[in-house]
Amino acid sequence: MKTKLEIKRMGINGEGIGFWQQKPVFVEGALKDELVLVDHMQSFGKYFKADLVKVIQTNPNRCNIGCKKYQVCGGCDLMHANYNYQLQCKQNYLVESLQKYAPKVSLELVEPIIGSTLSWGYRNHAKLLLKKYNNHWHAGLYQSGSNHFQAIDHYCKIHDDNINRLIQLLLVALDESNLTNYDHTKKSGLRAVAIRYVDDQCSITLVTGKESLDKAWIQRLAQLTHATVIAQVMNTTKNMVNILDGNIIYLTKMHHLNVKINELTVAITPQAFFQLNTSGLNQMIQIIDRYLPNCCSLFEGYCGVGLLSLAVSNKIKRGLGVEIVEPAIVAANKNARNNHIDCMQYKVGDSAKELRYYHQKHPVDVVLVDPPRSGLDDNMITTLLKSNIKTIIYVSCNPSTLAKNLSQLNARYKVKAIQPLDMFPQTMHVETVVLLQNTK
Repeated sequence: MKTKLEIKRMGINGEGIGFWQQKPVFVEGALKDELVLVDHMQSFGKYFKADLVKVIQTNPNRCNIGCKKYQVCGGCDLMHANYNYQLQCKQNYLVESLQKYAPKVSLELVEPIIGSTLSWGYRNHAKLLLKKYNNHWHAGLYQSGSNHFQAIDHYCKIHDDNINRLIQLLLVALDESNLTNYDHTKKSGLRAVAIRYVDDQCSITLVTGKESLDKAWIQRLAQLTHATVIAQVMNTTKNMVNILDGNIIYLTKMHHLNVKINELTVAITPQAFFQLNTSGLNQMIQIIDRYLPNCCSLFEGYCGVGLLSLAVSNKIKRGLGVEIVEPAIVAANKNARNNHIDCMQYKVGDSAKELRYYHQKHPVDVVLVDPPRSGLDDNMITTLLKSNIKTIIYVSCNPSTLAKNLSQLNARYKVKAIQPLDMFPQTMHVETVVLLQNTK
């Protein structure tokens, strides 16, 4: 049954939200303050989902999409709104999360969101599935909410243009190869690719089953793409959460890209985490540097390859970074050595546990954390609440878990500054850097 709805607010995934039978209705593609016609209303208990049929009264911030795959790809969720309105949506998402989960935090502390230098072509990394049909290879993604493959061979508007170019060259090379689609039963074939392009260098990582790749073909791929790094990851997990999980084999002499961040030169391996938006990363570092006191003793939890602490090392007297992923720690220590930074050390371990040990031996002034989307775990919250550490700098990629953590930390730590920034234009994702001070 087709129904008219007034869209009252925006959801955390970019949906418009109206109300029907006193329950929220989530409508993908709708914007706040629009009157829309919807169909296929599905009940999920406490809420409904509906398909957008027509926009009857349009929000003036709606814009032409310009992407043929937008409705099916699932990679973007705000492309139908102009960029200034996207920033407003993200600011509201953060504010609403704080209101709901951390009501004691003053909303006056929330600074206006810092926009991305690039709203298009900002992604320096692409992870794509590969599939051969009609005698040609295609790169793409599963359609949102399904396992239906959607090819996006030709052009993705949020990828760096060089990544789009490299995808085309890869597909040319694949059409010349003897590679086959991945077979779960045989655990062989080609599954996916990850391409990173930073500072005029690129890495191409092919995700396969257990077979070896033909050396002559790898040489051909290198000639076509001029890739700095070509690698193979063997991933035979049936349901891949991260396509790059698995044993890695380097097929070129170089194993990493040398990326320049401010005064640093950082080695980034294919499996290492590195921010997708390079200019946004520089903005984030500037905020952390502003919040960080001089001559401090620092502990960095969830440190990855150590990029954030290394970038502000001129303010650090002594520090330790901890990460659960061993290859990241190897890279972090190498990055410290290569940049002649001896004030920071990095080790493998649980961040909360290592913070307790380290703080006993070397009293910590500042804790810098950049946790996953799930936020700080209970052990880290407990450790911080029992400590006398003066300052926390919390980098978050999820306003909801950030707000919940701030509420938990409120017993000892007072929020002093909140700076949101946009590193993922055309999506609802928002990064936030928060400064907290010990009040005990």
